[in-house]
Amino acid sequence: MHIGINTLAAHRMKTGIATYVSGLVDGLLKVDGENRYSLFVSYENAGLFPEDGPSSQKVFGPRLIDNTKVRVLWEHMFLARELRRRGVDVLHSPTFVSPAFCRIPSVITIPDMNFFLYPEKHPPIKRWYFHTSIRWLRAGRRR
Repeated sequence: MHIGINTLAAHRMKTGIATYVSGLVDGLLKVDGENRYSLFVSYENAGLFPEDGPSSQKVFGPRLIDNTKVRVLWEHMFLARELRRRGVDVLHSPTFVSPAFCRIPSVITIPDMNFFLYPEKHPPIKRWYFHTSIRWLRAGRRR
């Protein structure tokens, strides 16, 4: 099976999500000898992940991915196309959301619920984005 992992929201400064995603990738590559992985990375966060090997390959998104608007736009407009082009069978998005137009099976991890529990600590646009994305996923509007 060819598995894609969307690492684009993992910040190069090794935040909690970046620690989780890099640990997940390291662990999968150590224990899984059957599947092939495409790691969708940014130029900024690529150093968090292992170099290309027999079972994994980095796929770079656009430059300036540290700009949240650019990253979100690329994830929703272009990532699904890259998944199809590369023959990915399933996508894991370990950082809250998956591409809006993704037609392949997807697994989404919601690593924390801070934006629900402490809404005052998050900008309104971020809360709206996560709430809308999660609601859309739960409603099954992906397929």
